[in-house]
Amino acid sequence: MALSGEDIVLNEDGNQIRDFVNVHDVVSAHLVALKDSRANFEAFNVGSGRQTRVRDLAEVIAKEAGVSVSIKTPGLYRIGAPRHSPSDISKLKALGWAPEHSVADGVREYIEWIKQYPESKKFLHATLRSMHTSGILR
Repeated sequence: MALSGEDIVLNEDGNQIRDFVNVHDVVSAHLVALKDSRANFEAFNVGSGRQTRVRDLAEVIAKEAGVSVSIKTPGLYRIGAPRHSPSDISKLKALGWAPEHSVADGVREYIEWIKQYPESKKFLHATLRSMHTSGILR
């Protein structure tokens, strides 16, 4: 939405909490678990260890995209989505792992990647319509 010059539309009120993790940190967490026998037969949460409000993520997106857009909360919500979903990464930290990338790092990297595919903008509204039609987004 931001790269299309459109206002950023958030579900709920934008105050829901998520733990956004960079893909590079996910890869490094997997490698730590693969290489450390203490991880055998264990389950791990992979996250950034930081709680981020969705509204704050939208502000980072607008800043990193270099656009001036509004953030709208029209009261939409996605069926089945939890209000908050933090991650407890203490088990991975006990193996010596720690995330190295910020939310802004991930946003910056994603923006640079998606700019290579300008045709992706046409899928935004089709996807939103599909979510409404199927009842996933109300």
